[in-house]
Amino acid sequence: MGIPIGVLLIVGLAILHVAILIPRPLSGFGQPDPATEAYLNTVRTLMGVAFGTVDVAIGLTVSFAWHAAVARPDLPEASRRGLMSFAGIFVGSWMFVTFVTVMFAGTFLIFFR
Repeated sequence: MGIPIGVLLIVGLAILHVAILIPRPLSGFGQPDPATEAYLNTVRTLMGVAFGTVDVAIGLTVSFAWHAAVARPDLPEASRRGLMSFAGIFVGSWMFVTFVTVMFAGTFLIFFR
């Protein structure tokens, strides 16, 4: 179960980084030109796929941890609570830190375009 979760997280985060690193086309004032429209559509598609894969990975992580905690009645109650807490807290905090990092990287890269 760990391999599919890891692959989904890697794919999702790689696509997020690619979406940020695509150079923005230059356009004049007024209406957006076709290059800008294509750029925005590409970024939206990449972000949608990235968030979709990361959401699936988080869902699998939480469901697997809950299944591991519930399926083994011989585990102590503290261990079962720890598995359930780990799934939610660790993955959620990791995604928050990754999101903040990606947002700061995207803001920083705007100055070099």
